[in-house]
Amino acid sequence: MAFAQTKPARESREFRNFNKVATRANVAVVIPDGFKEIDVKSDNPAFDYGITIPDQGFEIWLKVMPQTESTPDSVYLEIGRAQARQLAGDNEYLVRGMPERVLNDYNADAGKTYFFNLPDAAATKRYKFALLITLQKSHKGTIMAVCLTNDKGPDFFRNINRARNCIKFKPAS
Repeated sequence: MAFAQTKPARESREFRNFNKVATRANVAVVIPDGFKEIDVKSDNPAFDYGITIPDQGFEIWLKVMPQTESTPDSVYLEIGRAQARQLAGDNEYLVRGMPERVLNDYNADAGKTYFFNLPDAAATKRYKFALLITLQKSHKGTIMAVCLTNDKGPDFFRNINRARNCIKFKPAS
């Protein structure tokens, strides 16, 4: 039986660099259909890679931190809190733990979400709302993703759902 092979789309240098770091943390990254790459490092150096749905007012900024032997597994908690405080400014944020079924979907051991209003700032491209997600895999690393929008209605959550499989820890082999 023969299988048709298609030539993969040309990957950008930013994607290749981000994917190298992700691989060290045993993380798989796939750009979802309908999304395109954006530059996020010039706006917010805390994140390494970004994607958007053109003309939808929706972006996702990503960072993967491989774990070193001296890094405790619980570091994702402080990373999430620190990033939420930085992005939210003086605004309060709502924190939730990740349900076990969601952790299983991402092959993660722990995770938190932080939802907050954003201050009017150039660093967040004047977006109004953010959902920050942190996922941790013991002895592997931490994934941090922030979803940005100006409308926290149903389209925001539909867009998040469209991207839900773009990054996750690889299953244990």
